[in-house]
Amino acid sequence: MKSKEINELNQSMYCYPGTSVLINKKGIRDKEELLKLENVLVTYKLARLIQGEKPFIRDLSINHYLNIHKYLFGDLYPFAAELRKEFTNKSNEEIEGEEGLRIYCDPPYIYECLNERLNMMKNQARKIYTREGLIKFLSTNYMELYYIHPFREGNSRTLREFMREYVELMNEKLIRFGNFEIDYTKLDNVENKNFIKAVIWNTSNDQEKQKQSMKLLYDCFDKCLIEKKIDETEKSR
Repeated sequence: MKSKEINELNQSMYCYPGTSVLINKKGIRDKEELLKLENVLVTYKLARLIQGEKPFIRDLSINHYLNIHKYLFGDLYPFAAELRKEFTNKSNEEIEGEEGLRIYCDPPYIYECLNERLNMMKNQARKIYTREGLIKFLSTNYMELYYIHPFREGNSRTLREFMREYVELMNEKLIRFGNFEIDYTKLDNVENKNFIKAVIWNTSNDQEKQKQSMKLLYDCFDKCLIEKKIDETEKSR
């Protein structure tokens, strides 16, 4: 049964009864209307974060991760920053030619898996000495965090922003081989789809696709990881 099919057996607790429309603070019952509003609100919030707004403590902890989701989606969804309480999956059909479902972490294990991965990342980050190592770090952990899928909605956007902030904070404390930022606007439509294609291929029965999955992610981060010129004024402070 595809996840988009709604009946008494698979009705989501996060949706209005008999529909696949997420319960929202605006009371919108039309799915397309809701998605349009969500896109506008989240795009605006992401732009503010990219421009330097810091509305929450950024410490690379689980609270940091949750606060990004709350900031992006809190004006619209009552479940913002709440860990997912029900099993969920997603059809692979959004990528042409792909079949099957993406299966995510079971709810009872989400907190433990997310916290463990974030702690592991902190240890890994201290051992990165090259741009290539940084790209591998981003690709590997993006894949792992994606499959934890802690929220009912908004996982990819939260994850991308978390990774962007991760590099920004690494510049301040850990990176000694350059000054970097993630700029997702460097990616074209095909490369943005490759983020999804990579996680689909990672669990494919096709061994060749499995091999290619990490390369797809690596190439995406290679494209959007930009080395910035060091501000001499800031450097001298």
